Order: sequence, then C-alpha cells, then structure tokens
Amino acid sequence: MRLASDKWGQLTDNFDITGSVKHQDSADNVEIAWPVIIGNLPDSGEVIDFGCGTGGFCHYLHELGFSVAGIDNSPGMLDVARKLFPQIRFYRSWDKSGCGDGTLDAVTCVMSLQFVQDVEDVLSRISKILKNGGRLIVATFNPDFISEGLKQGNFFSQENEGLYSFGDLKIPTYGRSEKEYIRMARERGLTHVRTYYPPFTQEFIEKYSPKYPTNVPEFMIMVFDKA
Repeated sequence: MRLASDKWGQLTDNFDITGSVKHQDSADNVEIAWPVIIGNLPDSGEVIDFGCGTGGFCHYLHELGFSVAGIDNSPGMLDVARKLFPQIRFYRSWDKSGCGDGTLDAVTCVMSLQFVQDVEDVLSRISKILKNGGRLIVATFNPDFISEGLKQGNFFSQENEGLYSFGDLKIPTYGRSEKEYIRMARERGLTHVRTYYPPFTQEFIEKYSPKYPTNVPEFMIMVFDKA
C-alpha cells in the first residue's frame, strides 16, 4: 500500500538494491558509504538501522551475522522491505520495535537524518537504547556537497532547510554541519570518534554517470560512541 502522503513510498524502486542494475540513488550508498560504515561497526551484536527504507542495508548486515532490525516511517518502504527480506524485523517506530534502554550494540542512520526535522529527539532515543560502549554511525550529506549542488542548480533548493529533488518529487531536507551533529550528540552522552568524507571513485562515475555533483564527496560519515 502506498499512501498519498507517503512520499518515500513512491521511491521504492530507487532504493531496491536486489537487482543486478542499481539506481544511482542507492548505488552511491552501497558502493561508497556502506564499506566505511561496515568498517566501523563491531564484529557482531544487536543493530538497528534507522531510516532503513526497503531494507537493503539490514539484509547486508544480516548476511554478515548481525542480529538486525529496521525502522522506517514509510509504509510503502516497509511493505517492500518485508516482502524482500521476511527473515528481518521491520518497524514503523522505536516503540513498536520493543528495544529497551541500553540494549543495542549499534545504531546506523544511512542517509536518513537529513530528512528528519526533529533530529535531536531521534538522537536522544538512540542514546537511550545504546549500551554503554555502543556505537552510532551517521551517514548524511556533506555540507560541501549541498553547496556544490546549489551552485549547479540541481537537487537542492536551499543550503540548510530546503527541498531535495528525486525527479519531480520534492522531499524536505535539513542540512547540518559536522559541528552541529557533534554538539547534539555530545549533549546526549555520545562522543565523536571520527568523521569520513569518502570521495567518488572514477569507476563509480563511469559506471553510473550520476547527475549530481561528483567533484566533492557526497557523504559525511560520523562515528560516535556512548561512554
């Protein structure tokens, strides 16, 4: 079911990574962001992927041996995720997931928090459900990528609060700096460990011919630990 108000539910094909040919909206996540994220996760444990979409990253984590669940507020995305990966648990909210405080080894947010307005509430919830020593990994838009997109006149409408274009579909977007994320995380007991800005590879550019800027890294990937 795709609700009229469920904009993300109209983009399920863009983020279905099961086919042999991936859409450029998901290929960048898979080929550029995922390796960095995986390299910073613990070797095993309980993980939730917040903003899981059609469940591709959850499936990847499951194949690596993690006990994983996904959370997403798009009914359309979750319908697809449950059909593709019935062995994985998917929920529309933290409350429905049944995760208690201090129970998770890691939380991942792969290109989701830039589409969340009340991000401080989300970070507060993540901090509560992580174990002491648990890890949060956030992949979001590099602010320089947003600036370059504005210069080129594609995808972004404004620097901080604006709209991101998926074709004719416009999604509210909230650009935030590394400094802002570090401050918000620190206020919730999460310590910044490191930040990555993985560049586009020539192989990726030649393979997908992306329409978005490739002269600056798209991703800002931040790693935080709960003390």
